Amino acid sequence: MTDVPVLVRDMQPGEIVRQQDIDWVRLPSNRVSQNIVTSLEHLVGMSPRRPARAGEPMRIAEMQPPILVEKGAQVDVTLISGSLTLTARGRALENGAVGDVVSVVNTRSNRTIQGVVEGPNMVRIDAPGAARAAHLAAQARNS
Repeated sequence: MTDVPVLVRDMQPGEIVRQQDIDWVRLPSNRVSQNIVTSLEHLVGMSPRRPARAGEPMRIAEMQPPILVEKGAQVDVTLISGSLTLTARGRALENGAVGDVVSVVNTRSNRTIQGVVEGPNMVRIDAPGAARAAHLAAQARNS
């Protein structure tokens, strides 16, 4: 027999699984394949890719990190270099979860940039030469 976590309620894509959404059931080991979620770290904090039913074992592939940046959403784009922080508004060109690289259009310059999703509607830019660009921008503002 193998203990398997299951949802205590039906869940929809976009909902985030919390500890209280989980119960454990004991299944015969021959019914638990390698692609079935057997530990909390593959379930808590994740979101189902499609509607999920209560009491059913979940497959690892059916879960994903929650989408924090949605295509078309307004996002805050931040570049940090030492003590200098530059922030701009942009529009996301694709969905993204924490750690995903997404394309964003700067709403002022209309240029497309890529950044890493940091949180809800927050994108960080990590570009080669970012420190130099930030330094030049600071000098231009002080002139």
